[in-house]
Amino acid sequence: MIRCLNWCVERELEKMVISTQITNQASQKTWIRLGFEPTHSFYTFHKWFEPLAEGNPLQP
Repeated sequence: MIRCLNWCVERELEKMVISTQITNQASQKTWIRLGFEPTHSFYTFHKWFEPLAEGNPLQP
């Protein structure tokens, strides 16, 4: 990570976006120690669809 940060500094980049899970506090603490600040949080929901039953009007 430090190497990546140095790469950005060498190129005079002003922003870097990092993403991790909201509940991953260890990762968040690491980013904060490196000077990052939390600005947004999002929940990601996953839905697994079962195959549609034969005769279902939504069946293609």
